[in-house]
Amino acid sequence: MQLLNSAVNYNEKSINGCSLLLTRRVKVPGNTNLACVEWNLNTNFLASGGSGGMLKVIKLTHEDSVVGSTMNMPVNQALEGHSGTVMCAAWNEVHQKLTTSDSNGLIIVWSLHNETWNKSVVVGMAWNYDGTKIAIAYQDGQVIVGTMDGNRIWNKELNGNVATCEWSPNGNLLLFGMGDGEVHTYDAQGVFMEKLHMVALENVELETALAKDLRKDNIIAIKWFAPAPKSRVSEDSSPIMSRLPRVQSLESLTYTSDFRPDPKPKLLIAYAHGVVQLMRNENDSCELLALAISRQRFTAVRFMDVPGEFVIYPKF
Repeated sequence: MQLLNSAVNYNEKSINGCSLLLTRRVKVPGNTNLACVEWNLNTNFLASGGSGGMLKVIKLTHEDSVVGSTMNMPVNQALEGHSGTVMCAAWNEVHQKLTTSDSNGLIIVWSLHNETWNKSVVVGMAWNYDGTKIAIAYQDGQVIVGTMDGNRIWNKELNGNVATCEWSPNGNLLLFGMGDGEVHTYDAQGVFMEKLHMVALENVELETALAKDLRKDNIIAIKWFAPAPKSRVSEDSSPIMSRLPRVQSLESLTYTSDFRPDPKPKLLIAYAHGVVQLMRNENDSCELLALAISRQRFTAVRFMDVPGEFVIYPKF
């Protein structure tokens, strides 16, 4: 510990002096340029980032409450995940999470678990039908809904891990596939509505999933069919590949949360172990569910250009 005293007299009316107390020097790897430093006021975690993907989290604690006491660093961890220069870091003081971004545009949310910082990756992104809102879901349960201009509308932390997300065609509902295989429904403002009845899990023997070295509840896709919307970007100014049949507005969609006698399923929930649950809407009763069971592992499942027809991408 070293005490540095210096007198600053550039304006005696505002500043008469300045005292600096050097308590600890924190070294960064050689040839690394420091780009950002952020302090967590609640926990005394110090995050520092720099070139080459360098990101360190240090916890400073006082050995006692005496003023001027020395400080030690029981936590000094290098977090791996960035490759570009870590430009920005921000602490979530409420939920004790750290968000960092680098020069490559990568954003990572870190959370402390068992004294170790774990990164949370984005597992789901979905635009609503008219392209005005986007939902971003992180594996640890963090959800952000924003506008096409990048402004945040709301954010929420769900109870449990998230696997994927999807909007309803009318933009009134958000579906989240959870890490335990359940599907939760929220309204457009982030208010929880209900859990969907997943007959797909009830009708599959656990041994079937275990034989494939897969968890029974591993959701890989939630898709809600809607015809491709018409692009507002001129094809003359921006090359666009030929698209599927388009509709001009939501009025032409047959979607409704109330049952209508339409036999074609429009809601699809797929599991990695070869099970697909098809529903006409989120309120479809058990008798109206259609199950497709395959012996092949799934990587992804997508609707085709008509409801009821979908493509399975197997895992080889």
